[in-house]
Amino acid sequence: MNNTQETSRGACSANCQARDMEFVALYNEALRLMVDRKVEAPRRQAIRFVVHNGHPRYHVSYKRAYEVVRQLLRSGKTPTNNSLQVQMWQELAGRVGTLCRDTGMSIAGALEFVLAHCRATRFYISERHADSILDRARKQYRQRKLRRL
Repeated sequence: MNNTQETSRGACSANCQARDMEFVALYNEALRLMVDRKVEAPRRQAIRFVVHNGHPRYHVSYKRAYEVVRQLLRSGKTPTNNSLQVQMWQELAGRVGTLCRDTGMSIAGALEFVLAHCRATRFYISERHADSILDRARKQYRQRKLRRL
């Protein structure tokens, strides 16, 4: 494995952890509200609500986003077939393209602005993956609690 791949994987890991932490925090807030309101199946409904209505940051590295957005704006192709990732990249590229067209900014400048100041329209994860994120978070919480004893 070369150094670029290691850096990319490290960035992915850090970005994924940040996304997961943001998701868990929003989920806990939504769950409290749903339990208070006596919503049927509050955990499932909280997951569904946060996945589809949360407004997270784009948890991607600048380097990766620049490569993909540039490719998408030039050729219309994405490096993945995962439909959620394709949607995310298309949304990001659309915002960058609009900024470039309306302001004359470069792709690099527009991308930097969007990543720093804009939020995604949803979490680009499946409800199933959201479940696994919550399972991991619960295990980590229990382990921390046990260590304190």
